[in-house]
Amino acid sequence: MLGFLVIVLITLLFATILLALSSSGSRHSRRRAGAPSAPPGNTGWPLIGETIAFVKPHLSTSIGDFLVQRVSRFGNVFTSNLFGQPTVVSTDAQLNRFILQNESKAFGPGWPRSLIKVLGRYTILDLAGDDHRYMRSMVVNFLTNARLQTVFLQGVERASTTILGSWKGKGVVSTTEEARKFSFGVIANTILSMEPDNIDTEKLRREFEILSQGLTSLPLIFPGTAYWKSLKARSNILNVIRQKREERINKLRDGSTDVENDLLTWTLKNSNYTEEQTGDFLLGFLFGGHDTTSKSITLGIYFLDGCPKALEQMQEEHHEFAERKKEKEMYGLGWEDYKQLEFTYCVFYESLRLGNVAKYVQRKAVKDIQFKEHVIPQGFSVMAVFSAVHVDPSLFEDPEQFNPWRWKGPSGIKKSNNFMAFGGGSHLCPGMEHAKLEFTVFFHHLIMNYRWELVEPDHPFSHPYVKFAKGLPIKIHTLEN
Repeated sequence: MLGFLVIVLITLLFATILLALSSSGSRHSRRRAGAPSAPPGNTGWPLIGETIAFVKPHLSTSIGDFLVQRVSRFGNVFTSNLFGQPTVVSTDAQLNRFILQNESKAFGPGWPRSLIKVLGRYTILDLAGDDHRYMRSMVVNFLTNARLQTVFLQGVERASTTILGSWKGKGVVSTTEEARKFSFGVIANTILSMEPDNIDTEKLRREFEILSQGLTSLPLIFPGTAYWKSLKARSNILNVIRQKREERINKLRDGSTDVENDLLTWTLKNSNYTEEQTGDFLLGFLFGGHDTTSKSITLGIYFLDGCPKALEQMQEEHHEFAERKKEKEMYGLGWEDYKQLEFTYCVFYESLRLGNVAKYVQRKAVKDIQFKEHVIPQGFSVMAVFSAVHVDPSLFEDPEQFNPWRWKGPSGIKKSNNFMAFGGGSHLCPGMEHAKLEFTVFFHHLIMNYRWELVEPDHPFSHPYVKFAKGLPIKIHTLEN
């Protein structure tokens, strides 16, 4: 009870501070004369609105009491007051797709200013129009299939064997911690050619963990606060990027033949980004590429533990192809092998759907928007809730059940229209295939080398990002191959 009261008090202060700091939020909170009416809803308490109820922790496999109660009363689209701003909340699949497909035309960036201050003014999360399209094209052109099949596959396999090899003799490991180490090792190598088992990589990871913890904390800028530490971590990470950038520029200028094949080099060769733009770009890529993969792996281990049938089929899939390779005296995971692991892809999609790593996105209406019977007034914040779509029984049969088979065959592909874990439209995550590659390769080596079981009950909570209270500890048993 005491813990919840602390959360209430902190959240109340958080909303009040955001309202005071966000001039845009203050302007938009004043309704214009003759402005169209927003969908029905409740504005809650003065200043703090309904923020306290919204951020209350709940199982990530559900939508939580806040949405259940308001959808029951007002319908799938309703108005609230969240984080100091009037907000239209959508749990409707069609409206969510409309929001995703009409970014820059009808909606602009809407993330809190405190988050953007940490990630930087040039982060892809806060760009719109041509600036966003250009930065996204940089990532898309870097993450080509040819690069996935060679450089990235080899890097992901090396990181998998490194982290899983370190498990031998441990007995019990924290899934959350190990998944984060693995994912960060991969993304640091992709961006800066830093090796997963390097001391400097581990130092950078610790800085990134501090930065991440501050993203959802009170935006209080004085020594000792989580937000202050987050800003300091940002500075330390950018110093590493700056140093690597200077080294890379010198190599390119000198015509060196051993220039690293990573995103930093790609950016220097294919853009005119300044030092600040490069830093924000790479930091944003680090943030986006690390979180989804690490949590999808943790959720996959959690859900498979509760679904022996799915785990058995996944094990059979990996062992069968390994036997076929052994008969041909071929070893290692090649691209053609990777493409055959179709059931593992299903587990990946289902873990993200039911675990709801990406609960929602926030945008801001740049003009009055009419969608069916709903009007979203200009200046209102707009929240497209993906988790509500993922657990909608009208879209997914028995949505509360972990069922990877729902993604198999043509009928499964059609459901991808309602699968929103990677966003959509012009903001569709360009690293989606890279995340699936990491998940699949990691589980291949996990299945081929270990059996596991949960040490104690632990469940994913939305707070507002997915967390396991105990870190999902597992007991591991080494297989003798």
